[in-house]
Amino acid sequence: MAYDPQEYWKDKPLDIYPAHKDQEVQLLKVLKELNFNSVLEVGCGTGRISKLIRDNFQIDEYKGIDLSEYRIKEAKNAVNNDPRYSFQVAPFQFMDVQKKYDLVIAIEVLMHVPPKEFPFVYGKMLGLAEYDVVSLDYSPGKGMEEPLEPHNFLHDYPSIIQNLPHRVIKISDKQMIFHVIIDQH
Repeated sequence: MAYDPQEYWKDKPLDIYPAHKDQEVQLLKVLKELNFNSVLEVGCGTGRISKLIRDNFQIDEYKGIDLSEYRIKEAKNAVNNDPRYSFQVAPFQFMDVQKKYDLVIAIEVLMHVPPKEFPFVYGKMLGLAEYDVVSLDYSPGKGMEEPLEPHNFLHDYPSIIQNLPHRVIKISDKQMIFHVIIDQH
């Protein structure tokens, strides 16, 4: 059976892993260095990062996108239905977004994008960011050898972003934050 992202994520419950706390600590360090008033989160899931942003930053606008209606309901609850936070059930690849956001963020999302779709998805993220793109994902290396689950893919992020202004923040042997700087402000 082929991996169908919409079907796979449709009814997945909230997953909390011990590594999420380390992710959040490192992610907060990166985000506190940035200046942003609007956020587009690709693959917002149940709102773990939405809540982290709401609890730590004063922003004017947040838009979260996810494939799962169930997860979007949870994300709305996570931010207590804050009116500055809007959510949409949609595949990012097919969304028609007409504006740019100061920050585009994707946490443990790009690893679910099949390799043939990756250039388009990542290019779209870069195109929608006014200033910064921050992604956190697994990177090939120690402990991340193939084969993976059918819904996980390893992408060579360092090679992908090598010609863009960027920095890489290592969280563990398996996880890194990739910060691409679109425009200094």
